[in-house]
Formats: sequence, structure tokens, C-alpha cells
Amino acid sequence: MKSKAIYSYILASLLAATLFSSCEDTPEWGIAKIYMPQASLFDGGLTNQYPVPMPEATVDNYVIDDDSTLHVRLGVLSSGQKPLSSYSLDVYVDAEATAAAVASINRGVELPPELYTLPSKVSVEGAPDGFFNLSVDLKQLAENYPHYNKSRMIVVVGIANPSAGELNEKLSAVTVIIEGSAFLPVIPIVKAGDFGAGSENYWTIVDVDNAPGAMRIDDGKLVVHVEDPVSGNGRAICYQPIELEAGKTYKLSVDISITPTEYLNRGIDLACAIVPHVPEVGQTSWDYKPSGDQRFYFIDTDMESARQNGPLVTGTNGYTPFVSIHTYRRPDSMLEGEFTALEDHKYVAIYLRLRNWKINPVWFDNIKIEEK
Repeated sequence: MKSKAIYSYILASLLAATLFSSCEDTPEWGIAKIYMPQASLFDGGLTNQYPVPMPEATVDNYVIDDDSTLHVRLGVLSSGQKPLSSYSLDVYVDAEATAAAVASINRGVELPPELYTLPSKVSVEGAPDGFFNLSVDLKQLAENYPHYNKSRMIVVVGIANPSAGELNEKLSAVTVIIEGSAFLPVIPIVKAGDFGAGSENYWTIVDVDNAPGAMRIDDGKLVVHVEDPVSGNGRAICYQPIELEAGKTYKLSVDISITPTEYLNRGIDLACAIVPHVPEVGQTSWDYKPSGDQRFYFIDTDMESARQNGPLVTGTNGYTPFVSIHTYRRPDSMLEGEFTALEDHKYVAIYLRLRNWKINPVWFDNIKIEEK
């Protein structure tokens, strides 16, 4: 856990900022008014929102323990001509206000109640201010709600029933908004792109036509290998569904290692493609780069007659980025592996096409699609 000195500095900084931001707006009541400083810290109390982390803050407004518990420090403060130095209040979660905040805040979701704790009371002795924690189990959050990485987790925490003084009703509740991306790991768009243990659960390999066993996952790699020549055309594909946001720019990266294959004639295509649909078994007309459908994005390498010295013939002498040796692409931005997603982009696929030929082992690894 962070040192007590740092922790105290965080609390002092937040309290000082709160007092500074509200000193001109808070009347000096004759009766002490009690409120939650965090309700006015973000925007002066216009929304009572309290983002975690706080945008552009010079210090963190949270602490993470060694056991991966996130502590969001909340508090109470007595103000007025005669601030109180001894009082207590109930602490509660406002479920109705939480639901309303979730509905009104972009990417909002309810902070799962089973994953956080709050005290039922806060007591103050010898000072006008006191503090308490909203504590969140990040381990369980990551295990049970990994998709909240792209969400804002919301809970409205309030204070009530002061033992002395009165509540400042306007600032008696705070809408805590925890930014998921700050505390949860990024969920990869391509699952098991390293083809490690259990990757078979994410990838589907299909003998589309006349290429049985041409693709397999073996020893942490996707292997493409046809030892005996194929008579006629042969096609196989390895694919998985993906979720992309239309209009957003992504980068596709794939590592490839090619064993040289003797050139005889036009006989082999290999591609990594982003496609709207995948073939069914026996659908020999399916192609990863149909001339009439520009929704199919890809990088490829092949054995066209003009490429007798291409990478499938010469090999790669180990792994190299596919974009560094590819023959063709769509769109042109795929020269660097970059593309802007379309609404129709539903799958990522490795595709093989053989024409009366065989192929020595080719390995694919580390397939990734990342936001730019």
C-alpha cells in the first residue's frame, strides 16, 4: 500500500482544493452545515459527480492496496460560522439515483454491489472533517466483469441523519464514477491470438474444399502444411468472430514464418483478412478478396507467375511481420496494417488456397487487432 505520508498528502490536497473551490460560494451559516466535499470538487456541485481518476488532477483520488482493493476516499465536512468538531452520520447507497445516473452518463453501468463495501456510519471527533472509504475488489471485478474495461462504473453514495448540525442537502450525495479502463486490463479484440493452451475454444478451422488437415493449431502456433500435392483446388480457413466499432481505426498485426516451397506454377495464396462473413464447407466460390465486394480487407502473399522469387519461394528465415513481406492488400492503408472498420466487419481469418500444389510448413503467431 502507498505510504501513509503519500496518503495523507492526497487527502490534504483534495480537501484544500475543495475548500478553495467552495469558499466564495458557501454562505457562513449560523447553523453548521454538513456536506460531502467530493460532491463539489469536480464541477463546483453542478452535477455532484466525482470521477475516479479525477481528470487533470495533480494527485490520485484513490489508493490501491497490495491485495488489489481500490479505495476511493470520501468524506464529510462541517462548515459555517461555527463548524462542528464532533458529529456522526449515516452512510448509504441511493439505488434510485444510481439507476438514474447510469441511464444518463455515457457508457454508464452500475458498480456491482457485491464487489464494494462502505461503512454504515461515519463519525468525526476533534475536527470539522472526517473520511471513509468506498472499497472495491479489483480482482473480482476483473474476473467477473472484464468487459467493464470500456464502461464507467457508477454508484451514488449519500449521508443522512446527522447527530448535530444540518445537512447541506444539495451536497449530501456524490455520484462516484469509476473509469473502467483505468483499473481493468484491455480485453484483446482477437482472443487467443498467440494460439496457446485453450486457443481451440476461440478459433474455428474449416476444410472449405479439398484441403483436409491443411491447418492445425500445434505447439502454440497455427500451422499451414500440405505435404502431398493437392489435385485440383484446395481451400481452408481458420477464423474467429470479432467486435469492432465502425468508423474507428485499428491496426492488424500478424507474425509469419515461411519454410521455402519450390516454385512450379501459380499455386498458393495465403492471407490474413477482416471479412463480413466466412465460408461454409464446400463453398468453393468464397474468396477473401472478391473483386466486386470492397468490404473484404486483407494482406496476402501468393505464387503468381510474376512472383517466382516471393516469400513463399524464398522463405523468411524465422518470424517476421506479415505486412513486411505481403504481396497485396486492401485497402492501401493495410500496407501498414491499418484500416478503418466497417459495420460489416465481423471476422478475422487466415485463409489458404492451393491450386494443384502442396505447401511446406508456414506458421502464424501473435495475431492482434488494436485500436489506434
